Amino acid sequence: MIFDYFTNETLRGPEMRKIRRLMRVIGEEIIFGIDEDQIEQFLTQRGFCDVRNVNAEDLKRLYFTGLNAGRVISKGVDIVSARVNKTGD
Repeated sequence: MIFDYFTNETLRGPEMRKIRRLMRVIGEEIIFGIDEDQIEQFLTQRGFCDVRNVNAEDLKRLYFTGLNAGRVISKGVDIVSARVNKTGD
């Protein structure tokens, strides 16, 4: 599974009005966020494993190079991948 999510810290921050407006435009609703550094625990408690989280700094370092080096990326929106734990461990 792969999805993006907002951290709770972002949802409580000053950019929230702009974020909610953008989400309405694209037809998505923000239902909840996850505390920073808690995504692995959140997903493992729900039966997932091999959790890999990528934040804005990671994305900027990996992909925003060369001509893209000056592009802006919003902090507080992370992307995570995980697998269903079939063994139940």
